[in-house]
Amino acid sequence: MPSVLKTVTFLVVTLCLLSSCASVPLGTLLKFSTFDEEDFAEINPESLSVRIFMQEPALLGDGPVSLSLLLETATGPIMGDYAMQPVNTYSDTLDGGLFSADIPGTTYLFELTPDQITMFRELQHQLQNRKVDQLTFSTDFPLDAIDQHQKDIHVWVFMALDEGGNYVTLIDGARVEVQWPQANAPDKTTK
Repeated sequence: MPSVLKTVTFLVVTLCLLSSCASVPLGTLLKFSTFDEEDFAEINPESLSVRIFMQEPALLGDGPVSLSLLLETATGPIMGDYAMQPVNTYSDTLDGGLFSADIPGTTYLFELTPDQITMFRELQHQLQNRKVDQLTFSTDFPLDAIDQHQKDIHVWVFMALDEGGNYVTLIDGARVEVQWPQANAPDKTTK
């Protein structure tokens, strides 16, 4: 069996939210609890960016990265899915805090593509006279090949809604468990 499997694509944020709801910081929940249609209208899509940090040895794979949002309104839900383009990739370290070592990894920075900026503005225009009751952001991205001995992956996702690059933490060190098929599992095919 090869030590590295082919590239596997995960809907990482979905998995993170399902397996580790505590990975969404309380500060982020509080910030978005008062977020409404006026706040949404003020977002400059040209400044909107997503930063993904993956702890070593995990890497982001080749493939599409998208920002999705779900807006709950009185007239029903409105969904948007926006393709993002890579801006920068670099080795990075996250502060481990008082009681933990710093965390080595890789940071990936993405922004909306020009045509997606136009689509985002169209959605903002569409929502001008609608009350937004709830807003949910998520990010989908692929993982690169994973070493077979790796049991989990730790992921951080940050989003900036303004030119100042003030990032809000969407996912704070969520642990995604990697499950490998058993090497000695019996063959279940019948003839």
